[in-house]
Amino acid sequence: MFYDDIDNALKVIGVRILHASTHKKDRWVPTRSYNTLSFRINARSSCVFDETRRVEINKGDLLFMPADTKFGHNADYERLIVIHFESEKPFEKAFGVMHFENYDEMRTLFESAYHTWALKLTGYYQKTVSIFYKILEKLSVSDNPTYATYAYKSILPAVERMQRRFKDPSLKISDLCELVNLSDTQFRKHFLTVFGVTPMKYLTKLRLKYTCELLDGSPMSIEEVAHSSGFNDAKHFSTVFKKAYNISPLQYRKR
Repeated sequence: MFYDDIDNALKVIGVRILHASTHKKDRWVPTRSYNTLSFRINARSSCVFDETRRVEINKGDLLFMPADTKFGHNADYERLIVIHFESEKPFEKAFGVMHFENYDEMRTLFESAYHTWALKLTGYYQKTVSIFYKILEKLSVSDNPTYATYAYKSILPAVERMQRRFKDPSLKISDLCELVNLSDTQFRKHFLTVFGVTPMKYLTKLRLKYTCELLDGSPMSIEEVAHSSGFNDAKHFSTVFKKAYNISPLQYRKR
């Protein structure tokens, strides 16, 4: 689905609340140059695409509409919040209807995006984008059966701490095990089930990815990069980096 295209930069251009009047016959909507993601607060309606494909849309449904999509629409009633956004690359020409299990949670996110955009207080754009990506995160997670498993739920607090504190060299796997009340063996087993790597390798990947950002965009020395990314010393960092990328940190920076 569109929310899993991590290489496609997205830009929010508007958030609106819409109320559809009753119309039993299809009304054909002109194509738009932007994408839309909408959430039905309340609805009993349908859309038709390619003049033949019809989908029903009800309360709690989300509808993704790529740019330049022609569609017809009819409704008994409908109230929705829609986020308009542009994308760096065009999406595949296909709409998508989704249903998120927790109606109240998704409604709260869309309403928060709308009010933030409408009030336009300082930092409103950044906050709206943050909410938008939170919505995409929820959809991505709910669409992946792995994230509904006991294994994922049991280690989630530890994963979140790793993602927040990976730059801290004092962060220990044993502390993460204690956080989620699992033995080292249980924690490692669940981690392998969900991510396919050990907790330590996952933590190292987070650190290495950050070192690449620092090597590309900062004047820090190799030693400073190492310490800023959670590695205890530059020599160990260089060894791990070269093993992962088959190139030294210095060579990476000069490439």
